[in-house]
Amino acid sequence: MNTSTKFPPAQPLSLAAPEIHAVPDDGTAWINIYRILLRRSALIGGLILLICLLALPAILATHKVYYAGMRVLASPAPALSLTAGLDGRQVSFDLNSEVERILSRDVADAVIRQFDLDQREEFNRALESSDGLLHRMAASLRSALTGGGDDAAGGEDGADQVARAFAKVLSVTRPSGNNVISIGFVSRDPVLAAEVPQAVADTYIAQRTARWQSEIGETAAWLEKRLVFERAYVTQIRSDLEAFLRGEESGGGATEEAASNLLMAIQGRQADLAQQSFEITNNRRSIKEALENPESTALAEPSALVALRQDLKSEVRELERLTLVYGENHETVMRRMARVAEMRVDIHKALLAYDRALEQRDAAILVELERLAIGSEDAQKRLSAIQIATPRIKEQTELLQAREQSLADLEHRKQLLMSQARLAPVSLEVLTPATVPLDPLGPGRKIYLLGTALGALLISLLIAAIAELRDKGIRSHEQLTHLPQLSPVGLWSELTPEQRASMASDLGARATTPHAENLRDMLMLMESASGDRLPQVLTVCALREQDMTLPVAEWIAIEIAATGRQVQLIETSPPVVADITPDSPIEELHPQPRHGVMRRYLSDLARQCDEDISVALHEVIEDAEFEKVFTIVNAPPLLGPGAIRYLRLGGPVLVVLRWGHTPRNVVELAAGLLTKLSVPQAFSLIVGVIPGKHRRYGFTDRHTVAPSAHRQRASWHPDLRRRLGLDAFHPDSQQEDKG
Repeated sequence: MNTSTKFPPAQPLSLAAPEIHAVPDDGTAWINIYRILLRRSALIGGLILLICLLALPAILATHKVYYAGMRVLASPAPALSLTAGLDGRQVSFDLNSEVERILSRDVADAVIRQFDLDQREEFNRALESSDGLLHRMAASLRSALTGGGDDAAGGEDGADQVARAFAKVLSVTRPSGNNVISIGFVSRDPVLAAEVPQAVADTYIAQRTARWQSEIGETAAWLEKRLVFERAYVTQIRSDLEAFLRGEESGGGATEEAASNLLMAIQGRQADLAQQSFEITNNRRSIKEALENPESTALAEPSALVALRQDLKSEVRELERLTLVYGENHETVMRRMARVAEMRVDIHKALLAYDRALEQRDAAILVELERLAIGSEDAQKRLSAIQIATPRIKEQTELLQAREQSLADLEHRKQLLMSQARLAPVSLEVLTPATVPLDPLGPGRKIYLLGTALGALLISLLIAAIAELRDKGIRSHEQLTHLPQLSPVGLWSELTPEQRASMASDLGARATTPHAENLRDMLMLMESASGDRLPQVLTVCALREQDMTLPVAEWIAIEIAATGRQVQLIETSPPVVADITPDSPIEELHPQPRHGVMRRYLSDLARQCDEDISVALHEVIEDAEFEKVFTIVNAPPLLGPGAIRYLRLGGPVLVVLRWGHTPRNVVELAAGLLTKLSVPQAFSLIVGVIPGKHRRYGFTDRHTVAPSAHRQRASWHPDLRRRLGLDAFHPDSQQEDKG
């Protein structure tokens, strides 16, 4: 029988998160924080314990140490300070440099030799005993924390290791902005801690004085060599200057100022003549234009030419007036016209004469410019000779004076150095001497352990918060309230291997185990959502392959068959049979019905329809509907390739979600896909719930709000529990420990 399946129109899908309404401050936030801490208590406690155990060897390996310090006032030597300024000399004193000298390696080596610090275990690790588990653990932890620094230090010799350990416990600081220096030392021996600061100060003064005297001796020897060279150099400069003055020309008796004034006068005259030549050129250009155009005038015309032009204008006006009165052929007009022509000829001749005069003037200017150029060249040569000689004389004189002054300074500096040879450069005045400390420095081991625990707590809380933020798995239907197309039908606890193996037989025998009752409740919810009747066709699928941890489709088919109804289970995966051949009839491929369920494989059915899976499915379902047989389709993962075709069978879809593993975004994607495919109804089932952990999320389902049943059964006598069979199937009996 061929019937067409009608699908309802697609409904708009909203994947937006549910609206967040303002919640009164009733302590819900603190309850949520408490639940997060409760969920992650194992992680937090484990991290705290691990960090404390890792830090315990280092804490136990710590020793009591004592600190002693002294304060000194550092200043230049009194003799140097009192004589400063008498001869122009100023005393320079850099306290930062002196602090660095106190911390120098030479001072450290001298103090180490004085107290035999290389024979103490706290400074020479080669003397430490390597026996004992605690020591090895502390050494390993120290190597891990320092990044292998101790192993790298093993390549150094013993002196370097002792000096490095000594520098770590020696402190030289400036507690304020004045010249006060604080010298402190930390040691396991309180007496040694009090003696080392004074020894450091004394060693510094002794080495500073010895180095000062050595530097003065070396400087005096260098100054003596420099004085010999300077005296010879001054004598040579003086001889060269005298020879140059005797052989140098005076430059014709003229001074540099006179030669410069003469050159400036010549250059000024040249500039004036050049300006006049430029003006003549412009005037001649305007004369040329006036000759071509009688109506235009030339630049700077003579007064006679200007008067002639004015007379011409008057004659032209009179001619125009007479022409208007008598006409052009009148005798008077003819005479006036001849007069105007004569005047224009006169103007033309005057312009030519003016042009010749300017031409002669321009030629005279050019001759004078040539003469001035020769004179300027001579003046420049004379001035250059004087300028070349003057700087050289001045330079030689200044060099001689500078060298004589340098020679005098060197002699004075040598005398000053020799007078300071016996003086100490620095004075240290003890303000507060070092005393033997009575109390150890720093906190004890308990404080270290407490601090480590607090730090581990903060780290573990941070890691727990990150883990909570990264947890996007679905654990309850309450997290899917913004997806109304998914109707919740069940929340199953995780099954033990024994419970999973006996589930099929329990369903076939209609046993009242909790898990069997959960499956029956799910079917009842499906019937209620489908008009109090079980769907004739039900497609069961997970979103991902790893989410289908239970044979839900098979169990549903067994439960329906146990009620006396006919049911067939269509497996989309191929059968696992060794002797199957392509020519085997389909009847031979069907195993005997198990628990009353007829199991059929899609690969076998597709061979009858030319390998067309969709046609095979629709034919099987149509036959089942005609024969009133319930069809359960065990579909592949919904988001897998080729799985969409199984959603177009016309019946509802049961989506199986795995507790804590199926991501929320995957569920939202699947819900949108179901809506686009116009699936008539979709149900959601969450499997693999761990009740002990589930109660810590604060959901309002049966696993959370009714935990007293398990507690009540747990309080029963073991014999009673064994007779009732609770230990065999109750999920919380074993999953609570897992939580």
